Amino acid sequence: MNSGRIVIAYLFLLVISGSIIYPLFLTSTHMRYSDEELYLRCGLEYIKSREHCPLMCNPEHTPLAKFVYGIMLRYTGLEGLRLFLFSIYISLILIIFILYKNKIIGLKYAFVSALLVELNPLILSLYSSALLDDVMLLFLAASFVLLSFGENPYLVVAALFFALSVMAKEASLVVLAVYALFVLVLWARRRESARVRRHTYFIVYTVIFIIILYTIFYSPCIASRGFSSTMHEILSGYRYEHHLHGFRLVISMISVSKMLTGVEVWKYYNVTFNIVNNTITIGSYRYAGYLLMFTPAEYSPVATVFPIAVIWLLLERPEKRRALMEDVSVMWATGGFVLGMLGPMAWYYAPYNVFATIALARHLPRRALLVLLVTEAAYLVWIIAFNHRLFYSLVI
Repeated sequence: MNSGRIVIAYLFLLVISGSIIYPLFLTSTHMRYSDEELYLRCGLEYIKSREHCPLMCNPEHTPLAKFVYGIMLRYTGLEGLRLFLFSIYISLILIIFILYKNKIIGLKYAFVSALLVELNPLILSLYSSALLDDVMLLFLAASFVLLSFGENPYLVVAALFFALSVMAKEASLVVLAVYALFVLVLWARRRESARVRRHTYFIVYTVIFIIILYTIFYSPCIASRGFSSTMHEILSGYRYEHHLHGFRLVISMISVSKMLTGVEVWKYYNVTFNIVNNTITIGSYRYAGYLLMFTPAEYSPVATVFPIAVIWLLLERPEKRRALMEDVSVMWATGGFVLGMLGPMAWYYAPYNVFATIALARHLPRRALLVLLVTEAAYLVWIIAFNHRLFYSLVI
């Protein structure tokens, strides 16, 4: 069998298996996120209003994903929207599979990466609802794959896709900031090379595209409200978002625990967080009645294995240190980890899971990768077969 037929066979397996897993998972867990209702309503308002200004609804988030959902909901209905979410899920998997073309990761390892993402319960949970992160993650993955190809024409398009991910949800700026920090460290260590310069150009192009896209998407607001008023409302939205989800030590500790183990340690009723001194104070809004929860549908073994594998490689394989330091998948997985520290919301963990999967496929020994694949498959089977709730309370 020639390589072309092998590729087609792999693609067929990914699409068929995804088509089976996706509806089974949704049926077994009944996974839905309440944020979906807000984003769909805002998307419809953007489309129907004469002004088309994204600041009229949910101004704290960038508008691209909401525009897309509004268009899909208005012209295809709810069933069309669900089919669209499934198509994004499959597209994400196929985009990751295309990594084999850059000749850095082999065909089999690209297939394993895509399959691990396909079997990831957290990714399946994410694409069960119309969240902003669905579109953001798709553009992030496309940007990563194009950046990995190593040719200049792809670099500009990769930067455009990253900028589009920011317009889908501004949270991807966290990944960009951590990536830029890695590049600064490489420059500081005098590792000036064509690869490092390429990273730098990518970041510069991305920032330029972000500015252009912000201008395009918010131009209706500028036309109707003026530049200064528009900027004030955008910044106010971001301040509000920081107020809710900005970095706090207590929240980050809770979030890291959930991200790595699926266990959320949280006083889930009548809790607010003081912004100034990171202390927990009693508020008036009731969330739920649990002190400790296990959220199986929002966890994947990949999340636990990645930091362990990186530490092991750094300690036991010194020759791997430079490769790890300069690997974009490790950089972006680290950025995803930092993003996940902002709060114990499962959708924050999606970029970490995807890029950690790619990094593990590149650096783990073959047997360890096979064990991880079998473990994740067994875990997903357990969820589909036995888990009919979104979470289990361990302590009441």
